[in-house]
Amino acid sequence: MTRTGRLLLLAWLLVSPAAQAGEVFSQRYEQADHQTAAIVEEAQPLQAPQDAPWQPVALPDRRQRPLGESAEMDQQRAMHWYRLRWTMPAGLAADAPLAVYVPRVTGEAVTLWLREPQGWRQVFDNQAGIAEQWNRPLLMTLPPQRRASGEVLTLALGLPSRYGGFYALSTVWAGPEEELRDRHGLRSALQQTVPAAVSLAMLAMGLLSFVVWLGRRAERAYLYFACAAAGWTLRNLHFFVILPSGDLAYAWFWWMTSASVAWLMLATYLFAFRFDARRLPRVERGLALFVLAGSLLTVPGLPVSLLVQHAVTLVAALTVTGVLTALAVRGGRRELRVIVVALWIGLGLAVHDWLLVGVRISPESIYLLPYGALLMIGSFLYAALRRFTGAIEQAESASALLSARLAEREAELAARHEQLRTVEREQALLLERQRLMRDMHDGVGSTLIAMLRLAESGTASAPAMAELLRSAIEDLRLTIDSLEPLEHDLATLLATLRTRVGHRLHSAGLNLEWAMADMPPLPWLEPAQALQVLRLIQEAMTNVIKHARARTLSLSARQEGSALEVRIEDDGCGFDATLPGSGHGLASMRQRAQVLGATLRIDTTPGRGTLVVLRLPLRA
Repeated sequence: MTRTGRLLLLAWLLVSPAAQAGEVFSQRYEQADHQTAAIVEEAQPLQAPQDAPWQPVALPDRRQRPLGESAEMDQQRAMHWYRLRWTMPAGLAADAPLAVYVPRVTGEAVTLWLREPQGWRQVFDNQAGIAEQWNRPLLMTLPPQRRASGEVLTLALGLPSRYGGFYALSTVWAGPEEELRDRHGLRSALQQTVPAAVSLAMLAMGLLSFVVWLGRRAERAYLYFACAAAGWTLRNLHFFVILPSGDLAYAWFWWMTSASVAWLMLATYLFAFRFDARRLPRVERGLALFVLAGSLLTVPGLPVSLLVQHAVTLVAALTVTGVLTALAVRGGRRELRVIVVALWIGLGLAVHDWLLVGVRISPESIYLLPYGALLMIGSFLYAALRRFTGAIEQAESASALLSARLAEREAELAARHEQLRTVEREQALLLERQRLMRDMHDGVGSTLIAMLRLAESGTASAPAMAELLRSAIEDLRLTIDSLEPLEHDLATLLATLRTRVGHRLHSAGLNLEWAMADMPPLPWLEPAQALQVLRLIQEAMTNVIKHARARTLSLSARQEGSALEVRIEDDGCGFDATLPGSGHGLASMRQRAQVLGATLRIDTTPGRGTLVVLRLPLRA
C-alpha cells in the first residue's frame, strides 16, 4: 500500500463508526505495569525483566529534567520496565504481522521483550538509532508467528536512564503492523518531514532575501532576514538529519544547533528593529554581546546545561520582544506590529518546546518551534508585500503628481504659446504695416512727390503727368498684388504681373511672348519676397519699354536644377553695360536679387537686345 493509501486508510479508520465498532485491532495503552531495576555498569549486557513485583503506572510516564545536570549521574543507569498485555482479537488473520508503536521516548536506547513459554525473548533493541530516538517515533515489529484468536501476548518495554535522572515514555500502541505503520508515518511527517520542508522553504526565502540585499545594500533588513533563515535551517537540522556517531562530533553538533538558537534570535530581532524609525543601538549591541557570550560559555566540556542555556535565551527573547512591543504600540509601523505578533507566537512555541525538553509536559506533544519558521516567512512576506505595495502607491502618487504638474506646465506653455502667437501676429502685422508704408513711400510716394514738384514748377505737361500717375497706380497695384495668397506659386505671381503691365506693353507697341513650365512651389515666397520679385521684373520691363526700342519682349520661367529660372529677353538695341551711366536701374535690380538670396545675370550687346536671367533658389 502506498503512503497516500495508508494515510487515507488511517483517516477512514479514525472517523468511521464501523471501524471503531470492530475493524480496528490496534490498542492504545494508557496504563502499564512498571518496575525499576538498577544497572551498575553500562557495559553489562541487558538482563530480562526481573520477577520483582510490578506496580501499575499511568502512561505517559515521565520524570522531569533538572535545570542542573550533575556529571556524577553518568556512572549508573536505571532500567525502567513497562509490562503490557495484548489479546489477539477475533477477525484478525492468525499470521498478521504485529508491532508496537511508541510516539516519543526520552532516555537511553529502548529495548522490547516478548514473553514466551521458555521465558523472555528480546525482539528489539534501538542501540543503532539512539542518537535520533529523542524525536523519532518507534515502530517495533514482533517476530512472525501464527497466533490464535484470544491469545494473550505479554510484552515488556525497557527504557534505560541515568540513575535518578529524567526520562519520559508516551502512550504505547500494540496491534497489526499495517495500522500502526500509518500512525508512525503521520507522526514522522509531523516531527521530521514537515520541519525539513519548512527549513528548505526558509532557506530559499533567505537566499532570495540575500540576493535582494546584494542589489540594495542599504536595506539591512534583507541581510538580517537571510541570516535568520540560515539560523532557522541550522537550528532545525537535528530534527531530520542523521546525527554524528562519534561522541566528540555529536557533542559539537548539538552545541552548534543549540547555540544557533541565540544567533537566530539576534538576526530575527535585528530584522525586526529595521522596521522602526527609532534606533536602539545599545539594545542591539547588548543582545549581540549576550549571544556571543552565551555561545562561548556553552561549548562542549563546560558545565552549563542545555536547559539552562535555553532558559536564559528565552528570558533575553522575552525582554527584547517586550521592547519591540513597546515600540510597535507607540507609533510603530504596521509591518513591525505584524512581526511582533509573530515573535510572541514564536516565543509561545519556544516555551512549549523548552517544557518538552525539560520533560515538564506530556511527551505526547511534538516540537513546535520548527513551525515558527512559517511565522517568520509570513511576516517577511507581509513586510515585503507592504514595501512593494507602498512603493507602487508612492510611484502612482508620484506619477499622478507629475501628471498634474505636467498638465499645469502644458497649460502654462499653451497659454504662453498663445501669447507668443498673439505677439508674433501683432509683430507680423506691424512689420507688414511698416513694409507697406516703406514700399508705398519708396514707390507711390516718390512718384507723387515728383508729380507735386512738376505741378509746382508750372512746367508739367499733361502726358508727363499722365505717365507719372500711371506709374504710381502701377506701383500701388503691385504692392496690393504682393498681398494676395499665392500658395508660394511663382507662375501665379508672374500671371498677376502680366495682367497689371499688359496694357503698358501694348501701348508701347511691344509683343509679349509668354512661356511658363511646371514649377514646384517656393516655400519662402511670402508677400515681402513676392513684392521684391515683382519690382525686379517690373524694373526689367520698364527698361525695355523706355530704352530698348524693341518689338518683342519674352517672359518665361522653368526649373533649372535647384532653382527656378525667370528669363526676360527683348530684341531691342541693347547697350554696353561697361559704360558709365548705362545701368538703367541695374543696381536696384541686383540689390533686390541679393535681398531674395537669388542670382541675377544680364547679358547684352549693342544692337542685339538684352537677356535678364533671375535664378530663385527652391530653398531659402
